Amino acid sequence: MIINRLLNYLFTAPSIFSVLRQLNMRNDGLTGREIARLENITHRTALKALENLEALNVVTKKRLLEDLIIIL
Repeated sequence: MIINRLLNYLFTAPSIFSVLRQLNMRNDGLTGREIARLENITHRTALKALENLEALNVVTKKRLLEDLIIIL
């Protein structure tokens, strides 16, 4: 089931919750570096979490000038 797959992934890493928490608080989206700074996680950890969330269609990336903005 798709829901089981999504839930299994969400509960594998605390960084996933950190990323989702920040995206949920902001309607206009954030960059990966902003998420990492706000949650005190490394940039690489934030990017890995965002890549996996995008693969599950939980978040979307949009280009805004030179930045990639991630939206929940």
